[in-house]
Amino acid sequence: MSDDFPAAIDALRRAQPGRDFLLISASISRKLHRELSALIAGGKLHARCTVFLCTMGGDSDAGFRIGRSLQQHYEHIRLAVPSYCKSAGTLIAIGAHELAMGDLGELGPLDLQIMKPSELHEMGSVQDVMQALDAVEYHTREAFIKNLLGIRKHGRLSTKLAGKLAARVTQGIAAPLYSQMDPLRIGEIQRATRIVAEYGKRLNDVCNSLKSGALERLASTYPSHRFVIDRQEAEELFSQVHCLTQEELTISQILEAWFVEPLELAPVFLNAGLDTTGENHESQNWRL
Repeated sequence: MSDDFPAAIDALRRAQPGRDFLLISASISRKLHRELSALIAGGKLHARCTVFLCTMGGDSDAGFRIGRSLQQHYEHIRLAVPSYCKSAGTLIAIGAHELAMGDLGELGPLDLQIMKPSELHEMGSVQDVMQALDAVEYHTREAFIKNLLGIRKHGRLSTKLAGKLAARVTQGIAAPLYSQMDPLRIGEIQRATRIVAEYGKRLNDVCNSLKSGALERLASTYPSHRFVIDRQEAEELFSQVHCLTQEELTISQILEAWFVEPLELAPVFLNAGLDTTGENHESQNWRL
């Protein structure tokens, strides 16, 4: 444990009095939700909290439950993001009243993971499928326009007749692509997209953290679930976005091992006895 850590904890408490300080470095899962709920039930001391979060995402259902749990237990939530807070982690960010992001902090688009039909226990991104649909639609439209103009120019036919011929040619191109698409699968994907957006709406209704139109942007307009939303772009989406305070930055630097990547450990309250490396995490008593 760093010798500077107890002093850093004291400085953080003086700078933000009347708060609980929680640390989460894990994938978003139902297990994490259960662990966090038990931790808060057994150790909550204040009505306000600051949560240090590092996650690459995970289960959106669990992300909603975690965000809702924090809202039910705390009247004000400050989310500190020193590094990664992706996908389902962004749901938790929507449920916070304010964000504090470090220079390395990044959010990600809202993205529900669904089971791939051709792979055993392998998850895929809803956005990947929707982008495939968009690509097929774009390819079909461009093929029709190209064929229409080519037939009209070189065949000296009327626009009506050229359009019919172009449609036939385009149909032959598009049919093999669309034949691979399962309407039931597409319906499932559209429902999944709506689910994550509805989760975001319900969390935002409590704390009004998002600016107008931000939820739609997060749920559907980004080109990839890996897209990086840094602090500057987060300011376009969220109402309250700040830099980490000096005290929060010091904690993040001392606990660097917890933020380089998720350690997949149970959530904890920050206290002077915390193992800064996370190596002996399970053997310690985390209740304040």
